[in-house]
Amino acid sequence: MKNKNLAVIILALALVGCGNDKTPTPPPAKDNTENTEKVETSNGKEVEVEEKDKEEKKDDSKDSKPKESSSKEEESIVIPVSQKKKSSDKDNTYDDQKDLSKDLFYLPGISLVKLNDDGKVTDEDGNVKPSQAISFDKYVKYSNNIIVEENPSTYTNYIYRVVGDKKTLLYEFKKGEDFKPLGLIGDKIYGIYNKSGFDEETATYNIDKEDSGIYLVDLSKGELKGFTNTKGQDIDKAAVIDGELRYTVIDRTGEEESTSTLYSLDTDKDYDQEPKVLDKDFADSDLYAAKYFEDGKAVYKFFVSDGDNIMVNDKSFTHYDISEADQDFVGKNLFTLSYKNGEEYNPFLYHLKIENFMTSDVVLDEDIKGIKLLDGKLYYISADDKIKSVDLAL
Repeated sequence: MKNKNLAVIILALALVGCGNDKTPTPPPAKDNTENTEKVETSNGKEVEVEEKDKEEKKDDSKDSKPKESSSKEEESIVIPVSQKKKSSDKDNTYDDQKDLSKDLFYLPGISLVKLNDDGKVTDEDGNVKPSQAISFDKYVKYSNNIIVEENPSTYTNYIYRVVGDKKTLLYEFKKGEDFKPLGLIGDKIYGIYNKSGFDEETATYNIDKEDSGIYLVDLSKGELKGFTNTKGQDIDKAAVIDGELRYTVIDRTGEEESTSTLYSLDTDKDYDQEPKVLDKDFADSDLYAAKYFEDGKAVYKFFVSDGDNIMVNDKSFTHYDISEADQDFVGKNLFTLSYKNGEEYNPFLYHLKIENFMTSDVVLDEDIKGIKLLDGKLYYISADDKIKSVDLAL
């Protein structure tokens, strides 16, 4: 559980936010995106993109949407199941006196967590032992409160918006569809999609590579769309910023050591676009995306790590293998979340170190049991089951 689930996300911070429209499809995620323009991730090479003026983006949005593929086979449409009334903006705003003791917090590797009536941490169903949990959650980057929940026992994934102690279903995948989210851009959640078919002889689900690749879920339409020319590729790493998605494909041609090719997709172009090759011998170990603010403007960058170090501007930070820790960027901060292996095993306990990569200051270095981001603060459940907070530079 340690390797795979830690990688799920460290940016997992949020889980507070909005409700849903009365319409069968979820409301556009723009309100949510604006709240999270201050939250993000990264490691390595850099590409800087300034955010467009909001009005210009609004006017251009109709022309810049990718054209839908003419093939019906590329569509997978699922109608979200929520009829809840849309909440007000106040749902996204907590003051320091707000009681978060009933709220759901995020913890990678298990389902959402909360404090029970005795003030002790449990999973969202009240289990004090996460091994009893039947689902695992992955935070959707660039959102303030959206997760992808995986239920391994049913081979089913769901997209939820989490507000306080409530979960609202935004999208339900078909059985056998796995989706690892990369980030929310506008109304669309981009991710690595794997489709599996059921083998009756072995009673297991096996991945169908021909239908797997880079996909997106359009929350405004309740539709799943795939980038045609990524299907069938052996995709390893991927990251997305506003306007571009990068991913690596492992080359398994029989050589002793496999190499990777780095590709780029223009998220404003058609779904049948040909991916652009950026590097045919991509040797770096990890690929990330980041978003933070300078002079009131959003800055987007891609980063990579070389396996030993993460270079951010003129500074170097230690890179850890995913078996040791999960690393990502939130605003101007590098998060390093490591699994605790003490003498007394506690499945809820992780260690979180936060470093401001602009100043190199250590913002937080504590054991935690749950996290969420709200109004420029990181709220977390401490090792002694207390809710605390720390300001973040975004």
